[in-house]
Amino acid sequence: DEQLYVSDPRALQSIIVKDQDAFEETAVFVETNKAIFGPGLVATVGEHHKKQRKIVTPIFSVTQLRELTPVIYEVADKLSSVLEKEATLRFEKAGESVLDMSEWMSRVALET
Repeated sequence: DEQLYVSDPRALQSIIVKDQDAFEETAVFVETNKAIFGPGLVATVGEHHKKQRKIVTPIFSVTQLRELTPVIYEVADKLSSVLEKEATLRFEKAGESVLDMSEWMSRVALET
């Protein structure tokens, strides 16, 4: 599989938004995302991806994101405090502070 790495924001926008049909994700990329995130937007291709994207696009409008920004900051601040306390507690008990971030991200994704 050939891969293209892009760091230019304009090129990235063109690839992701305007010319997405000209670029395909590698099978490894799709399968890895499917294993991590399930069969959602980042783990689908073709018509199925287009359908999912069409459904979620209105949610990510500038107006919606402006309204969500304070909530995101509040949740991130709470998460930061909880993770710091949890890491400290684990370090004091076991001498290490390894946290399962997938569990915490699942929890925070459902936070309101």
